[in-house]
Parts: sequence; structure tokens; C-alpha cells
Amino acid sequence: MLIFNRQVDFNFFSLIFILMPFALLTGPAIPDIILSLIALYFLIKTFQLKLFYFYESYIVKILIIFSAYLIFSSLISPNPIYSLFEYGVIFYFRYFFYILGIVYLFENNKNLINIFGKLSLLLIIFVIFDTYYQFVFGKNIFGFESGYQGRLSSFFKDELVIGIFLSSFCPIVIGLYLKTNKLNLNNKFIIFFILVSFGSIILSGERAASLHYLIFIFIIFTLSKTISFLKLSFIFVSILCIFISSIFFSDNLNNRYKETLNDFKESEFSLPFTVVHEGHIKSGLKMFVEKPIFGQGPKMFKKLCNKKNFYNEYSCSSHPHNFYVQLLAETGLVGVLFLIALFIYILKYLIKNLFFKINNQLEKIDSDFKIVFMASLFSMIWPLAPTFDFFNNWYGTILFTNLALILFVFNKISFRK
Repeated sequence: MLIFNRQVDFNFFSLIFILMPFALLTGPAIPDIILSLIALYFLIKTFQLKLFYFYESYIVKILIIFSAYLIFSSLISPNPIYSLFEYGVIFYFRYFFYILGIVYLFENNKNLINIFGKLSLLLIIFVIFDTYYQFVFGKNIFGFESGYQGRLSSFFKDELVIGIFLSSFCPIVIGLYLKTNKLNLNNKFIIFFILVSFGSIILSGERAASLHYLIFIFIIFTLSKTISFLKLSFIFVSILCIFISSIFFSDNLNNRYKETLNDFKESEFSLPFTVVHEGHIKSGLKMFVEKPIFGQGPKMFKKLCNKKNFYNEYSCSSHPHNFYVQLLAETGLVGVLFLIALFIYILKYLIKNLFFKINNQLEKIDSDFKIVFMASLFSMIWPLAPTFDFFNNWYGTILFTNLALILFVFNKISFRK
């Protein structure tokens, strides 16, 4: 069996990890299989190589506690079976084994991160090209049409997630490219790539993805010690021109963003949420008020949103479209504290580097690739915008791959005893 031949199984699991970005284009099933295999691989290696000392890391302990808490929250929910097995919440611990598996592979093959970065970059360039192609010709290069007028889907066919895929995975690719090539953000190719990728996300029609990527771009160029004020101004003017020209050349995008502005005007929160999203959030907050400590149980929003206590015109969806509201509703204050702690940790890191930039202490500012990785995760968990389902395994794969890379490049996990 592969798992008993050290070199063969190492090469095999390195290969399937390299293929992960390609698998993400196929939907949630194959990425989740790859993720689970890598998680199982590391679990087996834990016993084979006696890596028990590794679990003394405080990061690992927090992830274990969070996974155990999700199971506890499910068990006390109104429908434990549904809560545990919908999207595999009972197996949520596979994510932290997946993180450890990635770092283990990187630690034992110094060239793996370089190969992963190069192949991911080629894939993303191809996907960006395909997105523009579908915008111009109405079909992607394989003849796939978008399932919704005014939106693009590229290789995802009827699934309107190309924007969120690019806004979440492009930062990973940028960070890897900077690290493996020892470059900084003051690089013509990188700047061009960021502007072109932003244009494709705008054209996708995914407003939340555009906002998240805009936050990411703003952070990395503002904090970079290699970007002058003049170049920063040029970049932001370019972004504004891309946005305006995209809307000008597309009636569908024009109507979509006009609709967005009207939704914001009608919303009560005065935040970047539509009236529909606001309805989901109100329902989620009512669920939280009813069970503030432990919540209703993971994935229970979908089951409970029609109940009289939580219902409104737009209350129901598969999830509340906001990580923080979802965790408040489904896991209570205890569950959301884990996410808040992560957000505050990243925020402190970014503020520290901003302080150095303001005070012209450029030598103290962290490397551009580290800022990129942190800004990427920060934009993914930004609280004041619509988000994916926190328990969605497809999005979880991207989120935890990003977290694994952060832990690796910051040397927060070491397999050296």
C-alpha cells in the first residue's frame, strides 16, 4: 500500500496537492477528496514517525478545540444528525490535519512550494483569460455559457463562483510568486497581473468578490515598503478606470451595480449588504439572541430560518452570507470567538506594519510576500461584507490552504524536534 512506502507515498501526496488548484475548477467533491487524503496521510505519519510532540503547538491545540466544539454544538442542536453530517461538520477536524499535511510536505520537499506556485500561476492566468473570453464571446473556450445573464462563470458552468475563486486564489498565487522568485510588489508583472485579475473579477459580476479583492489590493500596496506614493496613486487610479470602463462597456454590469446602489439605499444597516442579505442577517441574529452561548448548531440556519421566531421576507437561504453572523447563529459566542481572535491577530499584524510605514521605518516592515498572505486571509474573513458559507468544503479548501501557507512562511509550525 502507498502509505507504507515512505518515498512513494510522499511523492503521491505531493502530486495530488499540486493538482488541488485544478481540482477546485471541478466543484467541491474532488478537492474535498484530496484534502481528506492529505489529512489522513498526515494522521498516519503521526503514528509512523511519532510526531506527537508536534501537537504541543498552541495553534494545533486551538484547531483541535474548535473542531471538538463544533461537534459539541451539533450534539446539543435541535437536529444533531443533520447538523453533524451536513457538509461533514463531524469531520471538520480534517482541515487542521490537512494544514499539518501541507506543512509536512513543504518541510520535506523544498522544491514543492516552487512547483505548486508555478502551476497555480499558469492555471490562474488561463482562468483569467477564459473569463475575459467568455465576457467577449458569451461562451468560454470550451463553449460553456454562464447560467445567468450579466454574470460570468468560466469553467464553473452554472455555478457563479468564478469571482470568489479568483479573489481568493489570486492572492495565494501572488504570495507564492513573490516568495519563490524573491521579488517584491514593485514589479511590473505583479502589478499588471493584479490589475488584470481585478478586471476579470469585476466582469464576473460578483460584487462581494470585487469588494474582498479591492480590500486585499488596498492593504498590500499601502503597506508595501517598495511602493512609492506616486506608484500607489497610479495603481488606485488604474483600478478606478478599470471599474468605470467595465461598467461603461457592459449594460448588464451597469444595471447590476445600479441595482446594488439601490439595495444599499434601502437597507437599514448602511453597510455593503443588499436587502436580501440583510434579511438573512436579521434572521441569523434572532437565532443568536435565542441561544447566545452555544448557538443553534452548525448548518442549522437553513433548517430554522422559516420558523416564526426568525422569519422575515428574505430570511431563508442555505447560510446567512456572513461568517460572523453564521457562527453567532449556529455556534454562539463561544464559536465566533475563534474567528474573531484570528481576525484581531491579523489586524494587529497589519496595523503594526502600517505604523512602520507611516513613521518611515521601512526596514521594520515585513516582506511583501508575508504581507500578501496575511492580507489575503484578512480579506477572506473581513466581517463587513457578504461571504461564502463558513462550512462549505470547496471554499474551506481555499481558506485552509491559505492558512497553511501562512503558518509555513511565518515558520509558526516546525517539524524539527
